[in-house]
Amino acid sequence: MRNILAGLRILLGISFLFLANTKFVDPGFFKITLMDQGLAHDRFFAAQLARFFIGLEFTLGILSSLPFYIKKLITASLLLLGGFTLHLFYLWSIGDTENCVCFGEMISMTSEESIIKNIVLVVISTFLFWKTPKDIRSIKPVFLITGIIIASMWLLLPLPNYSDYPFQKFTQFEYAGRVDLAAEEKPWQFLIWTENTVKKPQLNWPNWIAQAPNSRSYMFCFINRAALRLMNSWSLQRLLIQTLLSI
Repeated sequence: MRNILAGLRILLGISFLFLANTKFVDPGFFKITLMDQGLAHDRFFAAQLARFFIGLEFTLGILSSLPFYIKKLITASLLLLGGFTLHLFYLWSIGDTENCVCFGEMISMTSEESIIKNIVLVVISTFLFWKTPKDIRSIKPVFLITGIIIASMWLLLPLPNYSDYPFQKFTQFEYAGRVDLAAEEKPWQFLIWTENTVKKPQLNWPNWIAQAPNSRSYMFCFINRAALRLMNSWSLQRLLIQTLLSI
């Protein structure tokens, strides 16, 4: 039984580490999802919340892999899993079928699939809580380690300066799925909006703007830096714009 409990404990720890790592490699997408699901009201607060949850999952993953404070850590795990499961039930009830971002963009899961995953983790956690003897040691070291790991997320994932983004001033969008426009690893990301008056495109940004013909729509095309270096000529940009608009 001792080996079974140790194996389940390590499995639970690895699960939390994997959950945290998939969000750590792309915190922007996690941030956008927190806003889309109504858990954060703006981009700045969502960025703080994303780093907190990533740090908390890393903490549970690291400490759960060690044979100390098991019952206390299991309690925290159950509270976290229970809270997210209730939220997933809400998303499922309103018909949200998009990626819940439990595993970031690495593994896309719907609300129903994530609920099943959480139930399995809750069953494992409950079994460990039931079979683990009570630990009478002070919980202060757990709080200290938790605070250090969570605080380190702001050092490892520094907050971007949103004022530098040209799309910062645009707030009304047509919904087309979740996407982090600040992520440079996406080679092409398009955003279309309308204005009441047509203005001449300004080319004083590293990104380029094209005015769609015979309309009052603008198309932003955010390109990564490598592509930008290859397209430093306005004639090449205009040719690509016309090609895209003719598709």
